[in-house]
Amino acid sequence: MPKRGGGGGQRYNNHNNVGNGPHGGGGSRFSALKDYDEVEDHQRRKDRNKRRVSFKTSQFPHKSDVKLRLQDVRRWDEDDDMTEMTTMNKDRPSSRRRGSPIPRGKFAKLIPNSAGWYQVSYGTMFVLINLSYCIGTPIAAYLILPVFYRLKTASVYEYLELRFGYATRLVASIAFSVQMILYMGIVVYAPALALEAVTGLNQVFSILIVGVVCTIYATLGGMKAVLITDIYQSLLMFAAIFSVIICAGIKAGSLDKVWKAAESAGRIDFGNFSADPTMRHTWFTQIIGGLATYLSIYGVNQTQVQRLLAVRNLRSARAALWWSLPILCLLSLSTCFSGLCIYWYYRNCDPLLEGRISSRDQIMPLFVVDTMGGYTGLAGLFVSGIFCASLSTISSAISSLAAVTVEDYLKPLMRGCAGRTLTDNQTLWYSKLLSVFFGALCVGMSFMAGSIGGLLQAALSIFGIIGGPLLGLFTLGMYVTKANQKGAIAGLLLSLAFSFWIGFGQPKPPIPSLEINANDCPITKTYAHDIFLARNESESEPEHYFYLYRISYAWYASLGFLVAFIGGWLCSCCFAACKWDNNQRIYQDAESKLIKQDLFAPPIAMRLQRKQMPTLVIYNGQIYDKETLLRALLAAMSPHVFIPQYWRTERNCVLFFTDDFEVAERLQQLGRHAQLPDGFRLNPRVRSGVPLVTIDEELKTKMKLVMAKRYNVPTKALDLSHFHTDQDLKPVFCPLFRVNVMSVALDIISENIPDLVAINLNDNNMSTMEAFKGIEKRLPQLKILYLGDNKLPSLAHLLVFRNLAIGELVLKNNPLRSRYKDFQLFVSEVRRKFPKLVKLDGETLPPLVEFDIVDNAALPTAKASYLCDSGGAEVVRQFLDQYFNIFDSGNRQPLLDAYHEHAMLSTTMPSASQAGRLNKFWKFNRNLRRVVPNERDDSRIRLLKTGRLGCVSMLDEWPHTVHERRTFTVDLTIYNPQMIVFTVTGLFKELSGDGDGPAASSVQSYELRHFMRTYVVVPQNTGFCIRNETIFITSATTEQMREFKRSQHLPAPGAASAAGSSILAGRAASTGSGTENSLQNRLQQNQSTQSTQVAMLPPVAAPAAVAGPPSEATKMQMIQAMSAQSQMNLDWSRKCLEETNWDYNHAAFVFEKLFKENKIPAEAFVK
Repeated sequence: MPKRGGGGGQRYNNHNNVGNGPHGGGGSRFSALKDYDEVEDHQRRKDRNKRRVSFKTSQFPHKSDVKLRLQDVRRWDEDDDMTEMTTMNKDRPSSRRRGSPIPRGKFAKLIPNSAGWYQVSYGTMFVLINLSYCIGTPIAAYLILPVFYRLKTASVYEYLELRFGYATRLVASIAFSVQMILYMGIVVYAPALALEAVTGLNQVFSILIVGVVCTIYATLGGMKAVLITDIYQSLLMFAAIFSVIICAGIKAGSLDKVWKAAESAGRIDFGNFSADPTMRHTWFTQIIGGLATYLSIYGVNQTQVQRLLAVRNLRSARAALWWSLPILCLLSLSTCFSGLCIYWYYRNCDPLLEGRISSRDQIMPLFVVDTMGGYTGLAGLFVSGIFCASLSTISSAISSLAAVTVEDYLKPLMRGCAGRTLTDNQTLWYSKLLSVFFGALCVGMSFMAGSIGGLLQAALSIFGIIGGPLLGLFTLGMYVTKANQKGAIAGLLLSLAFSFWIGFGQPKPPIPSLEINANDCPITKTYAHDIFLARNESESEPEHYFYLYRISYAWYASLGFLVAFIGGWLCSCCFAACKWDNNQRIYQDAESKLIKQDLFAPPIAMRLQRKQMPTLVIYNGQIYDKETLLRALLAAMSPHVFIPQYWRTERNCVLFFTDDFEVAERLQQLGRHAQLPDGFRLNPRVRSGVPLVTIDEELKTKMKLVMAKRYNVPTKALDLSHFHTDQDLKPVFCPLFRVNVMSVALDIISENIPDLVAINLNDNNMSTMEAFKGIEKRLPQLKILYLGDNKLPSLAHLLVFRNLAIGELVLKNNPLRSRYKDFQLFVSEVRRKFPKLVKLDGETLPPLVEFDIVDNAALPTAKASYLCDSGGAEVVRQFLDQYFNIFDSGNRQPLLDAYHEHAMLSTTMPSASQAGRLNKFWKFNRNLRRVVPNERDDSRIRLLKTGRLGCVSMLDEWPHTVHERRTFTVDLTIYNPQMIVFTVTGLFKELSGDGDGPAASSVQSYELRHFMRTYVVVPQNTGFCIRNETIFITSATTEQMREFKRSQHLPAPGAASAAGSSILAGRAASTGSGTENSLQNRLQQNQSTQSTQVAMLPPVAAPAAVAGPPSEATKMQMIQAMSAQSQMNLDWSRKCLEETNWDYNHAAFVFEKLFKENKIPAEAFVK
């Protein structure tokens, strides 16, 4: 082939000159367009809509070989007759110059159909970018997002001010604002071109519609509107993409044919492992470069981070980020496959060479017009999908720009110039006004985008050019503690300059693309000349370009990140060495020893926590196990306890950390008092990066002077904010977040200014209010309390102030605020604890709406137990005494007579986390899902014991027990001649060894258990038996054990029970069956139910009814038994029995009730 401009090419150019006449110079590419240009303008406008729906093709016969076509062209060049060519151009309104229905502008890279164009032009290597999404999601979720969520900043660039300073924040936010403003204009301009191409709607109206609608809902609804509309927009985006795929699949017959066509043409390529950075798409560019781009958007970009900060908590934010991963990958894969579908449709004729489009970016709208133009609604669905992508981006960008402007520019300006801060309502109105302003600016930039060449490509590359340096800046702040403000700004500016240089430097080489077959395209003069130029360009000598200009666009973010990070770190070291920047903002004390851990990523924060926590060292302790050493230390520190952290062994010593400096001080003071069983004495030593706080008189004097200086006498207000950084305390470390220091400060306040009204404790890193216990007695006049910028985790820590009439409270910038998504819910919770609160966080609260409820009805008194029949209580009491006497003996087989032939019994226990150590009872637990490893899950049925033999056999396997009768509480719910139902709750001792009866408990160790047993008792023969029983067992709580120990001073029931048993034996012999008869008579009287407060006395086996008055000998036995049981003297015992008509059980019941109510006089116990 001849070279361009010489040789054989001269003949072709000369012919062009002839064809063009005086108007056609040698540089004209389309000599045959002269006749088409002479068509009247009104006729072209008339045919425009028709061309948008249907692209007419020429009737010229097709050839299959390009060389034959070129020969035909040369033959036509020798012929001076151009009538046929002119006629053909008139028949083809899809000419590249004027007849194309697709405008020349390009679409935005991030709208849904962008990846498809890559599949047409650059193959499938772009799909590998999804691997970088999978790698970047956990990095963003667990290493970057927690930092922003702990600080709860409205702008991500507010973090830069907290970490470095306001200058760094300002530079970074300006770069972000420029990036988003440029990008917003392009995002509106690109879909407007698509809409014009498909529907014919004027471009101006398209831009105005997108910009105005998006600005309105982003302004009025804010972030909530953006998040809600994004959901529906995403559905439309997927609908547009899948409509393209489905349409291509229908025309091809199956999607498998689409894949095979692309594979046969060499477009399925995943094997490019080249490390050359100048290659556009390789494994390295897509994974490494894609990872940096992903993190710059999903990790530190204001648009994305503000969405994640809008959820309830960090866990929800991480979940949202993880859920976005499969959706993002699906969107990427579907758009890439849509590109293969488009390639299949145009595989034999390239629309760009044919002249129907002027850019590869226009191929998907062309596909929609060619395939969906005849179907109502499909083309509109595609346009809506493109618009949804743009609307989603613009709305988020407007909200983020408004938030950045308010937080980074407006609020600092108001504080610096006007000397005041904006309220929440003012901030809201300013944000809405700024949203309107940025929406208008977005529309204006979109109009400029059409007239500025190359702006689109610049805007698409801006995420890598600016996002990479910003990612490096944030990473430098989160992972390098020595980085300072001057170094960070220098690194950022250096990186931005380098990124802009390699991103926009000229000249750049043309982007290589895969060749598309054009054998089936109709022969035209335009087509032939395009093929000729393509051959000339491919055979021309390659130009030499500067190496950095040849680097793939995918590396921009990675290179910018590295330059910002490394350059910022080196510059920080230089500035620190020259003492030009001391990096004081990361410290929370004047001595520069305590670093603010919230400013750093979780791994660095954990490392700082271990470094700043006191390190305990035990030399020569590596030969002992951890449990032995801890047991010795806890025994020596008793009753104080501690929890060691990060236990490890190094050389000849054992090291661990503790988060409490007081514990570290106590351990160090132990000296050699901690001794192991083998005689080795431990000598713990403390290694601490922070000095221990030792309270002495000198420190108290300094604290008193500082507090006197900060006290305002007229207002009775004391300012203790950032107390440990006071210049007068500089030689010592005196933090108020230590409980002992805060206690000393409160002692000084209560001694010198007990009428204190207001106290400011802001910015003291306080995480507990333990030192303020009893504050209502020490400072009763306290009404104003400032606790902002601390580390209070919940409102429960403020309960120590509930007895004070707090009228003004400040809690801003505390972790407890993150527990409440809604501010009104937070206010209501605070007001519930402080009903007299008037101002919260500087805002006056609306008055409470109160209701006066007049109700004279008195609530019923609390009942210890419920007894539907007072007479039935005696029967139940007698039954329990006989039952548990046998149960606590060494032989439980006599209980066979107490159960019905068809009795049922089940035992249940709470979950393992609540039950404690109930090892000996677990195999009887009916809550277990499976007992034996078989396929039958019938363990619940197996553990439901039926029959008297099954019930008693299970009870016989129980460990030895001793039931404490004093703890019994009985609820009698049903009492009639057919059935008695009652529930017994109380405590029993589980004996550790073999023992018989209650006497064994005095010499054996035991575990105290709590039980609840429900009995269903029915008559049988002349007595009663158990028809159904359920048992619930759990370990005794701390309160129950405390009550049990307090009740040990009460007299033991042993002697009285024996005496009562002997009385029962004597009376039974004399009465015969009289007791049973009287019981049956009482059961048949149908007595009315009543509620009585009854506390069960240890049961005494006494007759339930007496046939005639007892003899004097029997009375004396009963008096002695009552005196032994109740510890009362004989006179008061006689008096008690006489007043109850010598009914021993009733007398015991009355005594127990009066004793609990403390109504028995002291002289009753004087013997």
